[in-house]
Amino acid sequence: MTIKWKKIYSFDTVGSTNDEAIKLAQAGAPDGTAVTANEQVKGRGKFNRIWYSPKDAGVYLSIIKRPARKIKDLTEYTVKTAKKVSKVVNKITKLKTTIEWPNDLILGDQKYGGVLCEGSAKKEKLNYLIIGVGINVNNQSFPEDLSVATTSLSLHLKGKKLDKDKIVRAIIGEINK
Repeated sequence: MTIKWKKIYSFDTVGSTNDEAIKLAQAGAPDGTAVTANEQVKGRGKFNRIWYSPKDAGVYLSIIKRPARKIKDLTEYTVKTAKKVSKVVNKITKLKTTIEWPNDLILGDQKYGGVLCEGSAKKEKLNYLIIGVGINVNNQSFPEDLSVATTSLSLHLKGKKLDKDKIVRAIIGEINK
């Protein structure tokens, strides 16, 4: 598989990979630039909900895209990305994951991840698009308020630890096809 990207910025801890990607996009970073982190302290999901992002447990990834599209296409990008991420996870883990429109990544009846697309536009034309992906990979537990509706890939694989970098590389490759 050929993986196309311009550059990957890797951080130990960030507020949010999407926020870092926005800064890079505003500074002119090219299409395909990615940002990853081992931990997010201000990770967020849809409607600015907090995304639980503990150190070394999940995939926290944002990719800059510069499509010649309109801002109204954000939902389409969100759904397409969720499908691509689900496909990657299914292939790597052999688990049967699905999506819940438009951005939730589902395993059984629980959420294991999500996609958050944000963009900047001028006169309805996208200047850039940030595709954010959060996946609970090796989490073994969750805060009480999340524990019923949330799961991780590792929990469904009887505690098996997965290679997060392999998942990140595969997602970047799939999104940048």
